[in-house]
Amino acid sequence: MDQDRLIRTIRAHIAKGAMYGDKSEQHYISAGRYLLELKEAHDAHEGSWDEWETLLKDKVGIGKSRASELMQIADGRKTPDEVRADTSHRKQEHRDRQRLLSVRNGEDEPETNETKIKALLSGAERARLCARFDGVPNQEVIEAVRRTADAWNALHASMLATKDGRCPWIEDDGGRGKSGVPYADEKAGDCVARAIAIATQKPYREVHDALIVGKVHHAQVDSSSYGKWVRRRGGVRRFDADHGCAHEVYGPYLEALGWKYTVTPSRGAGKVHLRADQLPPGRLVVNISGHLVAVIDHVIRDTYDCGGEGRVHVKGYWRAA
Repeated sequence: MDQDRLIRTIRAHIAKGAMYGDKSEQHYISAGRYLLELKEAHDAHEGSWDEWETLLKDKVGIGKSRASELMQIADGRKTPDEVRADTSHRKQEHRDRQRLLSVRNGEDEPETNETKIKALLSGAERARLCARFDGVPNQEVIEAVRRTADAWNALHASMLATKDGRCPWIEDDGGRGKSGVPYADEKAGDCVARAIAIATQKPYREVHDALIVGKVHHAQVDSSSYGKWVRRRGGVRRFDADHGCAHEVYGPYLEALGWKYTVTPSRGAGKVHLRADQLPPGRLVVNISGHLVAVIDHVIRDTYDCGGEGRVHVKGYWRAA
C-alpha cells in the first residue's frame, strides 16, 4: 500500500478496536501490523525519529507510545492484556500525582511521609516502564538518559549518606559482567579499569582494551629493570588489564580524557581519608594504597567496601578538569 492508504487502514482498525470489544484484539493486531509496514517504509526513506513522531501525531492521530504498543502486540512482544494493564497503571500514576499535587496545594489532607513514599515509588515504577527505547538514539537521547540516571543515583546516594562522615558503599562492577571480556564472571585485579569505567561512564570493554594497549606500549618504552624483565618474559598476565595497571599507563589515559590529578597530603592536619567529609563532590577516581576506586558524590562504587570505616588514606584523586 502507499502511505495514505496505509494510514487510512490503520485509523480504521484503531477505531474499530475501540468500538468492538469482542473483536478489538484482532483490530489492534491488524493496526499494529500496518504500523510496522508504515514504519518500515518510513525507515527505508531514511526518515528521522522526529518525522516519524510527527507522522503519527498529525496523520494517524496517535502518539509514539500508543504506536509502539500496537506494534508490540502485532509482533508478539506484548499481549493486549499486558498493554491494558500498562495503560491502567499509567492512569493510576496520573491520579496519584494529581492527588499529591492537591495535597501540596493545601486542597486535601496534610502531606505525610507515607504520601511522599507512595509518590516516589510511583515515580520509580514509571521510570522502570519508561526505560525502553525502540528508535535509533541520538546524542540528545543519550544525554537525557544519563541525566535521568544521575538524578536517581544522586537521590540514592543521599539516602545512603552516613551521619558520621563515612562514605556509603554501592556494589558496582563497572559493567564488567556484561562486557564480554574473557573470564568476566571471575574475580580479577581490574580495579583500574573498573574505577575508570564507573567514574567516566565509559563502556567497561572500551576502557579495558585501552588499558591493555597502554600496558603494551609502556612495556616497550620502559627503560627500568622491570620494563626489561617484562619484555623478556612477556605473557598475557604482563599486559592484561585484569592483572594490575601502573600509574604510567592509566595516568596518560585519564589525561587524554580531560581528567586532572590532585595530590593530597600524606601527613599532618591536611591528610585526606576516604571519607565523605574529606573528599570533594562529583565523579572521582580515588587513589589509595594498591587500589583505585570510583567515588561518585561521596559514595564508593566498587565490588567491595574499601573505605576501611573512613580510616583509609587517600594519596590523590582524578576528576574531570
